Amino acid sequence: MSKRKISVLIFSGLLVLGLTTFGLAQIVAGANHPAGQVWVQANIAEYRQTLAVSINPTQQALLQSKLERMERIDNNRVQGLLNVQSKPADICAAAPPRKIEIAAVRVEGIQDVDSAPISPEEFSPTNLWQGWLSAGWVQVYAGGDAENSNLGILWVIVENSADFGMYPAPGQGGALRIIQAQGARLTLENEAGQRLYFDLAARSYLSSADELVPTLVPLPTFSPAPELCP
Repeated sequence: MSKRKISVLIFSGLLVLGLTTFGLAQIVAGANHPAGQVWVQANIAEYRQTLAVSINPTQQALLQSKLERMERIDNNRVQGLLNVQSKPADICAAAPPRKIEIAAVRVEGIQDVDSAPISPEEFSPTNLWQGWLSAGWVQVYAGGDAENSNLGILWVIVENSADFGMYPAPGQGGALRIIQAQGARLTLENEAGQRLYFDLAARSYLSSADELVPTLVPLPTFSPAPELCP
């Protein structure tokens, strides 16, 4: 083997070793580089310049492999930046359109009903009073015990609260019916034709329409959490 060939091989080996060492150093330095992936672009430029003057096939293959790897890293970086830029500034902009919900019309007053949010095995409703009080939207279902027809019952339900209770009527006059509402006071009539009075603020039956009873402290209401994308 001639001295010229030996010199070329030694030079090529040293060049490959130098490029490998240089590439590793750039990778280590690039991890803390303030400009992010600038080191990748520097490697790409270096590999292209060296590849343009290289005459050794082994060296060319190694340089091409490293160049392609750096180009993939740079392309991934660019694609990542494009994806970030394409995201909407408003996080709700990409949310699916909400279905328009039409709220049920609230009708205050007394109305006949044939069902209630209580098991029919426990309660048979006759009518309902609903309206706004200081505690919020209140529904009062009047009726009787499903198993004991002599027992009248009121169910009081305050919307958005834990205030949900049953109030059996005194005596054995049968199912109740609401016949009048004045503020927080309800006038009731049972199947036996007897008049009864119930104070919603006190959650108590009264001996007469004029009886004064202490008002109970209303239970706290639940505030629904605000929606992220209203």
